[in-house]
Amino acid sequence: AGSLALSILDAESRAAIESGAVVTITGAGDARLTAENTTVSKAIAQPANEGAVAGSVGVGASVALNIANTRTVAELEDGAVLIDAKDLTLGATSDNTVITTAKAGGKATGGSGVGVGGAVAISVVSNETEAVIGSGSDLTLSGALSARATHRGKTGTFADGEAGGASAGIGIALGLNVVGDDTLATTERDIDAGGDVKFAAHASAASSA
Repeated sequence: AGSLALSILDAESRAAIESGAVVTITGAGDARLTAENTTVSKAIAQPANEGAVAGSVGVGASVALNIANTRTVAELEDGAVLIDAKDLTLGATSDNTVITTAKAGGKATGGSGVGVGGAVAISVVSNETEAVIGSGSDLTLSGALSARATHRGKTGTFADGEAGGASAGIGIALGLNVVGDDTLATTERDIDAGGDVKFAAHASAASSA
């Protein structure tokens, strides 16, 4: 008996003034670009009941593969123009969770039975969180600039290859995480601001297998 679980997630949240656009703020108002991205991706491979049960040889195998790609961007793109703004705020916030579980049961009930169980759980994760002012003409603000990128991520991968038999139980399990997190707050053009200028990038991630 065997089980297979496959999850593929591709999620993007984006707030931007696009390249070539000209935005004029009247009345000394503020400009704010905010992107938020919250995801939970699960892949669970688990056989029904106790898995494979046989008298002499019981073999059970499970494979779980979880591929999750997220991108969260607040951006004044290359060549975009912002005129007469007071304060400019760019905020990109992401909270992304990946859970991958594979459980295999092989059980032999006979007097000389052999149980074989194999479980493979793999998580492949990429999270990009960016607050970016792209290249272009000088950005002039009468007030303050705040560009903040904040990411929280959690990846948990679990493999259980339990097997049982009167004569022998053979269990094999593999749990593998491949995680890349990129959290960035930056500018690629000159800035003339009448108030404070702040760039902040914060990332908090946990990975277990």
